[in-house]
Amino acid sequence: WNEKALHYTWVCPDGHISHNKVLADKEVTGHYKGVAYKFMTQENRPKKRNEPKTSSLVANPTHTWDGYVNRELTRRCNYDRNKLSYASNAIELALLGHVQHSTPDPMLLFIEQTALKAECYSIAAVDYIQAGYLLGVSPKYLRELNQVICWTLYGDSFPVFSVHDQFTASPMHIGRVKQVYNRLLAESYKSSWLFDVVEQLTGVRLHHMKQYDSAVFDSICENTYALS
Repeated sequence: WNEKALHYTWVCPDGHISHNKVLADKEVTGHYKGVAYKFMTQENRPKKRNEPKTSSLVANPTHTWDGYVNRELTRRCNYDRNKLSYASNAIELALLGHVQHSTPDPMLLFIEQTALKAECYSIAAVDYIQAGYLLGVSPKYLRELNQVICWTLYGDSFPVFSVHDQFTASPMHIGRVKQVYNRLLAESYKSSWLFDVVEQLTGVRLHHMKQYDSAVFDSICENTYALS
């Protein structure tokens, strides 16, 4: 806990920025027609360690990642096939060495930077891909992103509704919802995002503790537990 901080900020692989203000309860006394009254409000100020509501710093990154999984599941289930196919073709042309006329939308570069650091790739990036405008984008990022796009195109597109970790879709598509959810859990396991956020908050290097086993990744993708 940083006793001088007014906020904590971190970025998800889809470019979503989580901005968490440090808020402290404050009792205010007012007067109306000669009668004093008190009410509670909040103010944005630094807080000391162990003050009330400082433990939220532990939970907030977890809630942030829950939100990312929720958004990404919706993208990968209810997608625009034409848009994803166009983005995949543009990426393949760039990887084959076709001339790129200009740098891409700055938002794509922002998402690329976060994705490479977190080792996690969101199809939110397809909104910013234009054929011939991928100059300077990392080939590694383009390959990894295209793998996710192609995997998404393998399944049908259909509406899905989600609230936190509860998902609703047509019975004929619920199997695909589970596949996408399992895939996102496996990608979460592979990602270093949580390590990145904890290192950012604490200043302690943790990446040496991260281990990845492809067998574990596959097991997560193939698990058979029920999805509600």
